[in-house]
Formats: sequence, structure tokens, C-alpha cells
Amino acid sequence: MALNNLKRIRNNLLVAEKQAQESTLKFARSITPKLTGNARKNTNLKNEQIQSQYPYARRLLIEGWSKQLPPNQYIKRVREHFRQTLLRIIRQGTVK
Repeated sequence: MALNNLKRIRNNLLVAEKQAQESTLKFARSITPKLTGNARKNTNLKNEQIQSQYPYARRLLIEGWSKQLPPNQYIKRVREHFRQTLLRIIRQGTVK
């Protein structure tokens, strides 16, 4: 019985993590600076990680190449969004 409860909890945590990842991907796309839409279009979830797959991603998102997003704010904001979303899902028990 205890083993079944642990399996259920583990499965709920995995589902919660997936939901938080999907929410965070939407958030990451929303804060990605937009000029032509290429950066947002090429920001995806792959192997449980948000990946920005375009040549100027580092300059744009980390080095502050864009006036729309200050340096080092992208990763900080995305991590914080994921953490808060995951905690909210777990606390509310809103695993779908």
C-alpha cells in the first residue's frame, strides 16, 4: 500500500513538472524580444529543457543585445517562473 502511494506521488510530481515546463515555455516565448518572430518561433521544449535554437540566442538572451531585455534577465526570469509554477501546481494539487 505504501509503495502504491509512493508511485502515485512520483507520477503526480512528474506530471506537475511537465505542466510547469509547458507553462514556462509559453512564458519564455512571451519575454523573448521580438523583431521578426524568428527567436520566439525557434524557442522550444526539447529533452525537458527550453532551447533557443537560433545563431544569435546567446547575444540576445544573455548578453543583452536587445534593448527589450536587459542582460542576464532572461534565464533568471525563466527559472523563477518555473519554480513558482511548479510550487503552485504542487500546493494546489492541480495536476491534470
